[in-house]
Amino acid sequence: MSAVLSLSPLPEGVMPRSHVIFAGWFYTAGGVALSVFGPGLEAIREEFELEYAGVGAALAVLGVGYIAGSLVGGSVVGRVGARLSIIAGVVVAAVGMTLAGVSPTLTAFLGGLGLASVGWGAGEVAIATIIAGGGGRTAVRDLNLAQIGFAVGAIAAPIIVGGSFLCGWGWRPPVLLGGALASTVAIIAYALALETHPYDRGPIQVLAKGTLTPIFVLIGVAAALSVAHEVGFSGFFAPYLEHQFDLDRALAAGFVTVFWAGSCAGRCVGAWLSGRLDLPALLVGSAIGSVGASLLVALASPLWVSLFGLALVGVASGTLLPSLLVLAVRHNPSNAGMAVGGVIAIAGVGGIGGSLGVGWAADAWTLKGAMLVMPAVMVAALAVLQVVRLLAAGKVASSVK
Repeated sequence: MSAVLSLSPLPEGVMPRSHVIFAGWFYTAGGVALSVFGPGLEAIREEFELEYAGVGAALAVLGVGYIAGSLVGGSVVGRVGARLSIIAGVVVAAVGMTLAGVSPTLTAFLGGLGLASVGWGAGEVAIATIIAGGGGRTAVRDLNLAQIGFAVGAIAAPIIVGGSFLCGWGWRPPVLLGGALASTVAIIAYALALETHPYDRGPIQVLAKGTLTPIFVLIGVAAALSVAHEVGFSGFFAPYLEHQFDLDRALAAGFVTVFWAGSCAGRCVGAWLSGRLDLPALLVGSAIGSVGASLLVALASPLWVSLFGLALVGVASGTLLPSLLVLAVRHNPSNAGMAVGGVIAIAGVGGIGGSLGVGWAADAWTLKGAMLVMPAVMVAALAVLQVVRLLAAGKVASSVK
């Protein structure tokens, strides 16, 4: 039988708890570092005198860097090992966050964003490959649990940014904190003996060609749509609250934690359901819930209804990206590094599209109108996941014959 989705043979065994805990800290640090820009978006926009489309384009640099970093990480993790890949990645991330935090000009700010996202992208490929590629039948559970760290970091980020505003420090100290957290990841990775699953070390061109099958590309497209959906809410919900409900900037930034708290709960739910539902069914159910919750946010008038809908969005969509990474590895278990790197690279396109699309929509239709982009994105993701299920079912039937 060929290697297909949830029917693919995976390595048996359980991932060491130390690896999952370390992965959780990596995601926590990355969650803080990459999530401080959304709550600080209005202040960044004013300082560099940008329109919403312009600041969306600036944040799109994060997506471009993540694409580059994930492609590099996916191609080298099986050659140099996860430990070196993680250390190199987070050191680059620390340098980039520091440059962005002290940037005197927009050019320096964008350069720092680019370096930081390259580093975080390369590091995530190595982290996710360790768990998704070597975690056996607990991989979905473990990667969801590890990525709870990202939600925790993203919950903390708006509070950190809001506190910085209240103290009169502005948006820069939280960015510098992200660089310091990246440094701690490098120190821990240097001291930790990371185990890795053996990967195919053939020519990169051959590995990449073997990864680009229709099912794999569609998994990547679903991941891109999921990231675009996440970027839309995490990056633009604070300005939406500030303008739609006339909230104080610090309070609006702090309310973004509602989304990440929901996402944290959603990853817990995903870890629990991973042993009760097959993976494609879990993904489709998550997408359906995300569509309904996103509509509630977009159409809500009272503030409390909008915030309740935002929490539901986080719960419904929280498990999508980690589960899609495991799905990609199950589709191509002999080349886990390239599979994870490829999906994260395609997902980075979603980050760019989400930043640009919602920014343009905000300029054209106001921020409230831009909120309607997110349910439409999740309808598209649901359609793609349904096609993946159909293609996978046909391939399984063919392999059985």
